[in-house]
Amino acid sequence: MTIDEKNVFHDTYLCTSFNVDKYYNAYLEFFFQLIQDVAGNHSYLRSCSIPQLQKEGRTWVIVRSVLDIFRYPSWPSYVKVETWPMPPNKYNAPRGTYIDSEHGERLAQCFSNWCILDLEHNHRPVRPDFLFDRLPVVNKDADHPMENQIPKIPFFDDVEEMMVLSEYKPHLVSRDGDYNGHINNIAYLRWILDSLPEDFLDSHLACHVDISWLKETHLEDQITLRSGSSDKNAFSSDDALIHSQILRSEEDRQVPVCEATIRWKRREALGI
Repeated sequence: MTIDEKNVFHDTYLCTSFNVDKYYNAYLEFFFQLIQDVAGNHSYLRSCSIPQLQKEGRTWVIVRSVLDIFRYPSWPSYVKVETWPMPPNKYNAPRGTYIDSEHGERLAQCFSNWCILDLEHNHRPVRPDFLFDRLPVVNKDADHPMENQIPKIPFFDDVEEMMVLSEYKPHLVSRDGDYNGHINNIAYLRWILDSLPEDFLDSHLACHVDISWLKETHLEDQITLRSGSSDKNAFSSDDALIHSQILRSEEDRQVPVCEATIRWKRREALGI
């Protein structure tokens, strides 16, 4: 666990037996766990992690992640992860992450938008500029060429010729909660995966994930998830684009709390 002279954080992780599926490929959640863990550790070493900010009446939340996967790690192998804070975009505090094999092969890269909320003033967003002394940004360069903003995610109802392919009502449990007092964002991803057919998950791996967390949810909420595509045969396609929307029941309406678009390819194109 190190921070270099540019303020890029580096760490190495083992892909363990409980991080992989029955084919020894890492679970999709493993990538998101790494992305959050390195962001948290980097912030902690710079005195601005969630528990440290909570003492100041603020907290971090992640609001968007765009992950591209080129190959899945397998058990047992090590991965090298680096992450860096990018110049802010209004209230967004973007962060880039690279995940490489122990031999230097680029396995995945991720752009994430984080936001700081004021816990003492109705959880309103706070501009991240006050953190620059503790967490200096890394400007775009040859080693870190990511842009600090990306287009908005397409909403489920805005996709042309959308066909609903599956619907699912997850059962929320206590392990889905986190230290901000709401449901952890990785639980949303797990619900999406749980809603998809088992034979599809057996034959495909995700290569691109664009997920946006719009509102927080809590254990007592009633949640519905629907997934669909403009291709009625998406679950049997070699290149499947699946859109998912998570809705929270509020009186007589359903409120979107998460939107996601995931592109899937045949397992043999990405796994071991």
